[in-house]
Amino acid sequence: MSENLNGQGASLLTMGADESGFPLAAIFRTIHGRRLRTSVTIVSEDDTDPPSSVPPQFESVSPEDIEEVSADTASFSSTDTSEQAVHGAVELLRRLAPSGSDPRLVADVLRAFAVEESGDREDSEAWYRHAFGAEVFLTRPPTLSEATRTEADFIKSTLGVASGGRLLDVGCGYGRLTNHLAAAGLDVVGVDLSEDMLKKAQALAKRQGLSAEYVWGDMRDLAYDDEFDAVICTDSTFGYFSDSDNLVSLRKMARALKPNGRLVLDVANRDMAIHDVPGRSWWEGDGCLIQEDSDFDIASSRLRIKRLLVFSDGRQTETILNMRLYSAHELISMCELVGLQMVELSGSAHSKGAFFCESSRRLVVTARKAA
Repeated sequence: MSENLNGQGASLLTMGADESGFPLAAIFRTIHGRRLRTSVTIVSEDDTDPPSSVPPQFESVSPEDIEEVSADTASFSSTDTSEQAVHGAVELLRRLAPSGSDPRLVADVLRAFAVEESGDREDSEAWYRHAFGAEVFLTRPPTLSEATRTEADFIKSTLGVASGGRLLDVGCGYGRLTNHLAAAGLDVVGVDLSEDMLKKAQALAKRQGLSAEYVWGDMRDLAYDDEFDAVICTDSTFGYFSDSDNLVSLRKMARALKPNGRLVLDVANRDMAIHDVPGRSWWEGDGCLIQEDSDFDIASSRLRIKRLLVFSDGRQTETILNMRLYSAHELISMCELVGLQMVELSGSAHSKGAFFCESSRRLVVTARKAA
């Protein structure tokens, strides 16, 4: 997306109306573009915005068994237009998608099955495999702040899991929430793709005398089946992959839940995030200066962030982050497609059960697996 500092030539990002209801603001943005928003932040040890965490990968886990669907899909092909083949395709779609589902999501379901069955992933160089090494801890120190305690209490209350209940933290990072929930009496397992993050999580757990279990793995390869009372995926970890792969990972999380188990999915709220891009922010870290430039692709609903680290010795590193942002209705539909029923929407840990559309910075979906 094009953008320059004088505001000329930028693509339209959002449509809106002025106080009278007439879309003058949208017309103005179409003609003149939007100006670059900038902010400056100084990070302290009490900073409550943790390093982003990424999904995990299990080395020895094979895709879950989908023989029944494979048998159905093998019974027809895209070039076979016979009545029997068409009937088979329709019946398959009826089973895969609830009535009234968004056709685009249904298409993603079919692509997700194909990806899951083949196991082919050419993403060894994907940004999320390299973006969260030990260097990240220079940008924001790992801390247990009061905000983290509030968030952990909100999650435990929302999940309704009693002490001793089993919880899976997908994309656990350095154990910011995992360790706190372990200290609250839950039996927790954290999975993440970053070995550096997991080492830090284990070190922090050991220091606190906690028995949290940490596993290196990819959320698309989760092989748990009806094992957890609750699953959480926070810090905008959900959305790093393609739409079909994101759906695969959500399906694996649903499979990991016991009947009546609950999922808490916490992501950035797309409908608010688009108001902050394009944007630039910079702050001082531990021996480095960090600058982030953000942009948004309206066609794919993906946020792109270029993160530049400049060190005191003159070294520079650049990382590109690219993640799918979702609106509430999209996540609700995706949950339904994998067998989860929405329980409530929240806009933050401070507004349980209350979601204020584009005014809420976070989108927290709580969903339940059928009995």
